Amino acid sequence: MEWFATVKSLKDTRDCNGNIIGGAKSQKLGFVNLVKTGSDKLVANVVLQGGTPNTNFNVRLIQLKNGKAVECGPCTSGGATLATDSDGNGNVNVQRAVSPGATAAWVDLNNQNKCEDFFDIGPLAFG
Repeated sequence: MEWFATVKSLKDTRDCNGNIIGGAKSQKLGFVNLVKTGSDKLVANVVLQGGTPNTNFNVRLIQLKNGKAVECGPCTSGGATLATDSDGNGNVNVQRAVSPGATAAWVDLNNQNKCEDFFDIGPLAFG
């Protein structure tokens, strides 16, 4: 069975479990198409629009099991790389095997040189 969702990319601060820290922001800067395939893969098509120009972002597809991150990793490495152009636009596809017991996932983009420059989507259930 396949599962599919499209959500807007935001500039909310989240912990590794996808919970918002501080207040939610309404600035929308792109979107993510997240698909769970029948072969137990998660595929995220990440599109950033109007981000920081000429910048490499680390893109993490973080899975959750019982509301906790299976693996979060550092904000500056360990994920796919999304490179923005001179307008701050870029895209990348990220694929990961579904972790055993995972029932949700979220996507986090961090500037590889400055973690405080970030974009994200909130957790989406796919169980």
